[in-house]
Amino acid sequence: MINKKQIAEMAQKILKQSRGLRDHKMMHPEREWLIGVGIALGIFTVAAYGSIYTYWKDKHMTSSIEAAASEDSVTYRASIVKEALERFEKRNKEREELMSSFSEEQEAAETVIETSSTSVPVASSTTPLETASSTEQN
Repeated sequence: MINKKQIAEMAQKILKQSRGLRDHKMMHPEREWLIGVGIALGIFTVAAYGSIYTYWKDKHMTSSIEAAASEDSVTYRASIVKEALERFEKRNKEREELMSSFSEEQEAAETVIETSSTSVPVASSTTPLETASSTEQN
C-alpha cells in the first residue's frame, strides 16, 4: 500500500515539472540538435564523395571514347556510293516492271470475270431434289 510519504514525493515531482523544470534524463535539446546536424553533415559528405567519384570516372571515360571514335571513323568512297545507287535504281525499275505487269494481268482477269459472269446461266433452284425432278420431266 502507498503511504503518505510516497504520495508527497509524487506530488512534488509533478509540481516541479509544472513549474518549468524539466527532467534532463528524457530530453537534451542541444544533444538532439547536434545529432541532427551530424547526420546531415554525414549525408552531405557521402553525397559529395559520390558526385566527385562519378565525375572523375566519367571524365576519363569520355576522353577515351572520343579517341576511339576518331580511330574508327568511316571514309567516304564515291565509287561505292555510286555502285549502291545504281543497284537501287535497277531494283526500283525491276519492281516497277513487275507491278505494271501484275496490274495488266489483274485488269485482264477482271474483264474475263465480267464477260463470263454474263454468259453463265443461273439455275432457278439450288436444292438437288428440285434439279433432279426438273431433269426427269424434260
